[in-house]
Amino acid sequence: MNYKVLKDIKTMGGFILSIMLIIIAVALAANDNDFWVFCVVVSMLVFAFSVKRADNIYKLENGNINQKNLKDVKIIAGYIASLLLGVIALVLAAKAHDLWVFFLFVFLAVSALIVVRANKRYKED
Repeated sequence: MNYKVLKDIKTMGGFILSIMLIIIAVALAANDNDFWVFCVVVSMLVFAFSVKRADNIYKLENGNINQKNLKDVKIIAGYIASLLLGVIALVLAAKAHDLWVFFLFVFLAVSALIVVRANKRYKED
């Protein structure tokens, strides 16, 4: 990371919040509280969004980002949908439910479609 990313309050706040949520999850798990799974999932989401924001800031500084991909609603919605499907798969796997495999495959399919769409948009420029 460069200094511009380290100065960004939202990015660094997301990283710090993610670490704090993991610490809370460990404390909850040590006390046999099932709420720790929620803290881990939220921590993963916050961390993923913080990494994405840091990557965008870094690429904007170096001129390596396609502005159309940031404004394409379908690409952003696909990223959010794939994150939610991944979280649902994790929660179902933690509960030992058989449906988690289906959500995992849907997560992979949505992720692949979004990557293909983003690549097409990038090549159009």
